[in-house]
Amino acid sequence: MNEKAKVDKLTKGLYAVGMASALAVYGLLFFGFRQRMKKNRTEREKQEAIYQQEIEHKQKELASRTLHLVQKNTFIQELMENLENIKNSPEKFKMEFRRIVMLLKKENASDKDWEVFKSYFADVHNDFDQKLKTIYPDISEKEIRLAAFLRMNLTTKEIAATLNVLPDSILKSKYRLKKKLGLDKETDLTQFLNTL
Repeated sequence: MNEKAKVDKLTKGLYAVGMASALAVYGLLFFGFRQRMKKNRTEREKQEAIYQQEIEHKQKELASRTLHLVQKNTFIQELMENLENIKNSPEKFKMEFRRIVMLLKKENASDKDWEVFKSYFADVHNDFDQKLKTIYPDISEKEIRLAAFLRMNLTTKEIAATLNVLPDSILKSKYRLKKKLGLDKETDLTQFLNTL
């Protein structure tokens, strides 16, 4: 075998070793990449599960706060009706009646309760009020409150009890809100709000 043939054979051998080494390195890199991807996917799934648990917790808390508002204001409304009946009683009850009614009106649907509700509602419903303000800049805080209660699927009676107004007043407010949002007669207001 001449010198050139030996060099060619050696070169081919080195080339084969180099290719095998390169393939091994690429194989290791690919395996490492797949392991990292698998680990990242597992971490992402764990994080998503944590987020899902947080959302479920916030939804339960929001439902609890909503129920608290409705129950509290229903109680206050019933109590006020009972006190209204006492109004016709002897003179000594009149002063007590006025004092209690003033306290109840002050407590009824307080801004603090609304702010706590609003905070939970925003967490669960992805800043619903901000979306409304962006789409409809001239919407009022009262209309946002009504929209939030409608999005929670509260009935007209429940909303009326919560806000300490007559159900007819809520029906009128719903009509005005629907008009302000530019919805036609066939469009259901609650369904529309649930799409935001």
